[in-house]
Amino acid sequence: MPGNGHVRFGPEVAGKGPAPSGHLAGGLPAPRTQRARFLGYEITVQHNQQYVSHGRRAVNGLIALHVPTSVIKAKCDPYMKSGKPGLRPELVNDDDHTIVSDYGAKYRGLAQYYLLAGDVARLDRVHWVMLTSMLKTLGAP
Repeated sequence: MPGNGHVRFGPEVAGKGPAPSGHLAGGLPAPRTQRARFLGYEITVQHNQQYVSHGRRAVNGLIALHVPTSVIKAKCDPYMKSGKPGLRPELVNDDDHTIVSDYGAKYRGLAQYYLLAGDVARLDRVHWVMLTSMLKTLGAP
């Protein structure tokens, strides 16, 4: 439809063959069935037939940002030892103020970056792991 200002995606783009199953042309995931990754967020299109506000389904078609599970795991890993939060030996000899400010700055930066996500509460796992690791580091002899 040239001239109407809308871009249409089809199963094929400029002779590159059909798109993989569940994906749009160009390798993009289908918006209602899969999440796309962009700048560390997972992006989806919300769809809910139950939520009706003022006579229309207010959620359908809205974009939602999510914290990826891989990010939560990756941010917890440096603070884990044998599957549990452990102390950080490189910080044991620092003074208490430096240890607390280091942990606080790293968590605060992570939380501020993902603040736009609708499920930012998933960072509670990272918070607990970092807090437990900090306490073990502070309590080390």
